[in-house]
Amino acid sequence: MHEIATRIGEVIDEHSPDCVVVEEAFSREAFARRWWLGHVRGALLVIAVQRGATVAEFSPSEIKLSVAGSGAADKTHGRFMVRRLLGLRGTSSRTADALAAAICT
Repeated sequence: MHEIATRIGEVIDEHSPDCVVVEEAFSREAFARRWWLGHVRGALLVIAVQRGATVAEFSPSEIKLSVAGSGAADKTHGRFMVRRLLGLRGTSSRTADALAAAICT
């Protein structure tokens, strides 16, 4: 966890974002995954706030609504819309998911 927190701090220091966006955790995910993600999210939130960044949290349906027009859109449609809105090609799924959360702000 320390390594993850250190790297998050380095990225924030390098890019100096005004805002950090995190997705709310799913309650349907397995307990072990939620527990681990909770620790990572906690580290991210603390480090962002320590560095003066605003933190925004959105649910997956809020993110989908902002990019696809429907909170019930599937991930494929959401990723397609991110690529289309930003004029991107060949963007990885994870990158498209992160950009969708950023668009939500």
